[in-house]
Amino acid sequence: MKILFVVPKIKSLFGDKGLTVQPHIGIAYLAAFLKSQGIEVSVFDDGIEKSTDKIFTVIDSFKPDIIGITIFSYSYGAAYELVKKIKTYSRIPLVLGGPHVGAVRKEALEDTGVNFAVKFEGEYTLIELLEELHKESPDFNKIEGLLWCSNGKIAENPDRPFIKDLDSLPFPDYDIFGIELYT
Repeated sequence: MKILFVVPKIKSLFGDKGLTVQPHIGIAYLAAFLKSQGIEVSVFDDGIEKSTDKIFTVIDSFKPDIIGITIFSYSYGAAYELVKKIKTYSRIPLVLGGPHVGAVRKEALEDTGVNFAVKFEGEYTLIELLEELHKESPDFNKIEGLLWCSNGKIAENPDRPFIKDLDSLPFPDYDIFGIELYT
């Protein structure tokens, strides 16, 4: 199984160029955890790429089973633009995550028309989502922390309890970002 994480530019605070000075820590944690579970992970950070259109080359070469897009509320407009571009290019299922999803929940799916969203911590929710996507008859009802589209309506599953033992998680994987590209 493969997941491609996408980190949109942060346009709203810093103009059209965006500003990315460090890798996204949440994605680094998710990547480390998913890799420890045998999932292949790649990252496209729009803030350090010279062209957003490079995402299409990454999708074609990596061939992910799902694309995860993280969203901060202060830059949701740029993220929604990127979601729209990806949706016109590919039919790969999209899953939204990040602080914006936790704040607006169903609204994120309504505004973007994507398949899934993960609220709060995504480690175990993403593993279960990937497992269900590979089943002949997936059952998304039982995945805590998941929002998803069902027959044209948005379903919101119960929140997943927070991970109590944070030491059980692997150290964040910054190597997948190409750390030398960041200031």
